[in-house]
Amino acid sequence: MRKFFLSPILIAFVATSSNAVSIEKQASNFDIEFVEGNQLILNANASVATIDNFLYEQSGGDSTTEISLNPSVFLQAHNETHLGQFFGEVINRQYGDFDEDDHTDKSVLAKYFYKLASDHRAFVSLSFDEIYEFRGRGLTKGIASSVDKGDTVESTLINAGYQYGRVDSVSRLNALLGQKQIEYSTRKSLTQLYKNTRDFVLIDLDYLVGAKTYLSFSAEYNQYEYENNSALDKDVIYAIGGIKWKPSAASELDILIGTEQIKFNSNQSDESKFKWRLNYNWMPFDYFNFSISSGRATDTKAELGSDFKVSDSYTASANYKINEFFSYKISASLIASEISLEEQIRNEDSLRFLTGLQFRYSEKFNAYIDFSYNELESDVVQFEFDRSQITVGCNISF
Repeated sequence: MRKFFLSPILIAFVATSSNAVSIEKQASNFDIEFVEGNQLILNANASVATIDNFLYEQSGGDSTTEISLNPSVFLQAHNETHLGQFFGEVINRQYGDFDEDDHTDKSVLAKYFYKLASDHRAFVSLSFDEIYEFRGRGLTKGIASSVDKGDTVESTLINAGYQYGRVDSVSRLNALLGQKQIEYSTRKSLTQLYKNTRDFVLIDLDYLVGAKTYLSFSAEYNQYEYENNSALDKDVIYAIGGIKWKPSAASELDILIGTEQIKFNSNQSDESKFKWRLNYNWMPFDYFNFSISSGRATDTKAELGSDFKVSDSYTASANYKINEFFSYKISASLIASEISLEEQIRNEDSLRFLTGLQFRYSEKFNAYIDFSYNELESDVVQFEFDRSQITVGCNISF
């Protein structure tokens, strides 16, 4: 079976381990890694971490330890016409000094492709996530001590779409429509205001204009409806275009620019923002790669009193394979955000840093040590924090 053409809109990268299947999660879709053949992969990840400033407080902040267990399963079956994929995982986290924050996250993803003809595919996707929102994040940002434990957020995504083309095709098309629902299952008297449904339509189009250059276009329409808070109802629309250029086997560059519109159904003023997306990847050797990414995105994730957030992100990362056993990674991100709060704007600047060393004993087992640091500066002092974490863990695949 030929390799599937994947949507270029990468919002988040998720991998339970380097041994397990990788997943690219986007705002309106997700892609599960395809490897030829029927697959059954069982994976287990265990880690111990020390966390400084667990509650994201402005000064001081208590530290704690975290013990995490993360089993997962991946199933894949296919022939020349059909491809079915399933991924499920649970993550159980226990805390030494904050046992009220002990929790278990759950995630289930399923995807089905039907080959209509050569280079033509229809697909349907379904996912469900139940994720713990830590105190000091989301609706308790800056007021972590006001609650006894964090919130739980449930999200359900369903979409259906059509793909045309392969990675090396003259033209490539990815179109889909769907719906995503988000609801809190805790503190209903407050959180019911943030229960929402998002209907969306997305299209990505690439067309080859030179031996190594594609013209690229991407557009998405999102309609948000809040069941118990119509003041937050809005439409978010963007359209961007540019080029995807691969000057050599070792490097590739994507640059797209355009505009994004935020239209409220209430009396609030509409917003229009310049939007861009930039990705550069350089891999001069098999053992080293370097990447830069930047973009502007609108985030409607709930924060108390917030209408929406527009963030400009700048990220650089590198991976280096030292030898057949050891590899090293490092990444740094700067994120500048404007949070719309009814009739005022709050500005925030965030620095995120991650570095880690991995020991790969075999294809079935690896161990790692990671260090992460997160710092936030804000117009409002109570939202500022700095937080660090050191994690030691291992992965086993069966």
